[in-house]
Amino acid sequence: MYLDARDELIRSQQIKFLLSGGLSFIGLLILLYLMLYFFIIKPVDSLVRVTQGVAEGDFIQKIEIKVPG
Repeated sequence: MYLDARDELIRSQQIKFLLSGGLSFIGLLILLYLMLYFFIIKPVDSLVRVTQGVAEGDFIQKIEIKVPG
């Protein structure tokens, strides 16, 4: 009886540990994706669009450089 209760408690603690670890990992991945998107992907995409415009002869386009800080 005692061993069954102990094993059940250990199992429930393991499940809680794995679930919280998994959710934390997913949250970290989402945060990493957002940081990469806003600091790397989005600026490079706007640079590519302006570069394509200049290559097509549109020299009026400007790119706005935002310096964090």
